[in-house]
Amino acid sequence: MCKTWAENLLKDVSTFYENFKEFNQEYGFAVFYSPIRLNPELMIIGYNPGGDEKDFNKEEAMSIPEKHEYITYKDDKDYKAAKNMYELFKRLNKTQLLENSIKLNMIFFRTKNIAKWKEINKKIRIEIEEYCFNKVKEIIEKLKPRILLIEGIKTFDLFIDKIISERFHKSCKVECKKVNNKRILCKCSFDNIKVLGIIHPSHIIWEVENYLKMEL
Repeated sequence: MCKTWAENLLKDVSTFYENFKEFNQEYGFAVFYSPIRLNPELMIIGYNPGGDEKDFNKEEAMSIPEKHEYITYKDDKDYKAAKNMYELFKRLNKTQLLENSIKLNMIFFRTKNIAKWKEINKKIRIEIEEYCFNKVKEIIEKLKPRILLIEGIKTFDLFIDKIISERFHKSCKVECKKVNNKRILCKCSFDNIKVLGIIHPSHIIWEVENYLKMEL
């Protein structure tokens, strides 16, 4: 049931992507970066897939991975996010939690970096984002994670603004921990889900480890 739902979601994303001629289709899309399951302890959400056309494989994009990407690439020096996230969870003695987590992004469509995403025509970009945000809501509602870990503080802000529905906004009181007046971890909760935002793992500072120990 869960797998069928996920496969149908991937088909829907692919159809949207192929029909959206205004977007650069060479770079592709990606939704899931890990196996999926109902009621996971942890779901990790980033901003959008990075890379270019070399990183897009349609067959892979349309399938659910058998292994978590952060486990597969934990020793890859060129994939800082995977390497640092694995190291962080290893230091926390939580590698099993990472391996069993579900990984996806707020936006499914690939650009070389976030700056390139922002360069897309605003009208087109907003339409794509609204589509993706609704799908992220659907994924969360369907799989019901206990904890959401958002990669990047600005992505955490975006998640709070776009994903948490209006009925939870007032009750979602955000608390943040800072180092040198810079936010490195933020948290709130909604609908019995804890939401944590951390500094992006490609630029992680290890002070965040001390705060995550108390949250995971």
